[in-house]
Amino acid sequence: MNVLILTRLELYEKIWSTPMVVLAKEFNLSDNGLRKICKKHNIPTPLIGHWQKIQYGKKTTVIKLPNKNKEEQIKININQSKSSPYQQDPKIDLISDSIKNNKHLVLKVSDRLIKPDIIVVNTQNYLKEIKPDAYSRIKGTVQTGRGIPSIIVTPKNISRSLRILDNLIKNFRALNYKVVLKEEGLTIIAYEDDEMKISIREICNSVQVETDFRWKTRELIPNANCIYWD
Repeated sequence: MNVLILTRLELYEKIWSTPMVVLAKEFNLSDNGLRKICKKHNIPTPLIGHWQKIQYGKKTTVIKLPNKNKEEQIKININQSKSSPYQQDPKIDLISDSIKNNKHLVLKVSDRLIKPDIIVVNTQNYLKEIKPDAYSRIKGTVQTGRGIPSIIVTPKNISRSLRILDNLIKNFRALNYKVVLKEEGLTIIAYEDDEMKISIREICNSVQVETDFRWKTRELIPNANCIYWD
């Protein structure tokens, strides 16, 4: 069995220079297994959308390594075995197989809403009643509240975000996942009660502006063309 030994700083630098899924394959781990290692050793990982922003030339936030001078060896078993604490979660294989074998999945978002899910209908009605908030952190966007799927987009992209939401919900239902609307938003429950929160956001550009007090601050300006979900 090959064992890779890294310091916290070395692993941190790899995590922030290479996408998690790519690095995980290099280490012969699942990306979830690699995240667990990082969490155990207090190593921050990139936020959702980090690599997409880099791909589109957008600015990103790099989280500094806490206790940078803390020397600690991290051993990673490159060749996994049954006794490895970081072996791939078998649920990942189950999910992967269910996606590959399901002929009811529609991976292309429709150009218009067709028989939308009731959650989408209610979200659409909600969005009709609200206007862009000039004082929100992301200027010019409409934002859903509690008990509604989390959406933050400009009015121009409301229709598109609803179509994305409808596509996601229908595909999750086709996979026999539980689709639950909670106070904090839309939750998908997969195998053994594993939960994931779904939100739809418009990609923003970070712009530096000067305030009335001559302080410089940064504002988030919606891209108007790009949307991502997590």
